[in-house]
Amino acid sequence: MRSVYVNKVGNKSNEVNIQSTFTQVYTSASQVIFRLKCHCSLYLLIWMINEMSEHNQIILNKGNRSEFLAELRLTGKKYSDESVRSAIRDLVEAEAMISLSDKGKRESSYMINPMHFWKTKSQGNRTEAIQAFINQLRSKENERNSIQ
Repeated sequence: MRSVYVNKVGNKSNEVNIQSTFTQVYTSASQVIFRLKCHCSLYLLIWMINEMSEHNQIILNKGNRSEFLAELRLTGKKYSDESVRSAIRDLVEAEAMISLSDKGKRESSYMINPMHFWKTKSQGNRTEAIQAFINQLRSKENERNSIQ
């Protein structure tokens, strides 16, 4: 959503498009960002924050990864799908996001960590999302521990 600001100086009017959508980035985000291993991970994180739903969720299937790569190419950056998949693993390891998909499914659904990034004004929903994120982390940790 964009709004237009009109600045009138004398007889001249200048229109300026002002972005009205936003994502909150909390100071704790640096804990995640500084743990990332490559530039591609950071670029993907920024792209996902812009694309995620109001519940901090995003699907990263082959089509969405291709869309991300196409946007990067417009800026002169060239990465492969394998680089993006590696960046996804990096973001999961840094706890910037968690996988919401079952291992048997092909679709890759993720939740961006609401402790660091949040897309709406509602703090009540954010608190619920943080609890869900923590529960998912614990569940994944329990799965890993039961395998070992």
